[in-house]
Amino acid sequence: MAARKNKKELIGDIHTSYSKLREDFEGIPLKLTKAKELAGHAKDTRMSVCKLISIKENPGGGVKSL
Repeated sequence: MAARKNKKELIGDIHTSYSKLREDFEGIPLKLTKAKELAGHAKDTRMSVCKLISIKENPGGGVKSL
């Protein structure tokens, strides 16, 4: 991704990327979200989609890191 010319372009790209990523995550069946199927950050470890994203929605909107 090329450097953005200004803050407005950067924020637009962040929103676009987040929307696409969220759509991908929402397509994962709930029963599979805790299965440790992904390569973990440490050598020879596995992690789940839940662990990968580690975020939750705030009741007032937006996301909050756990």
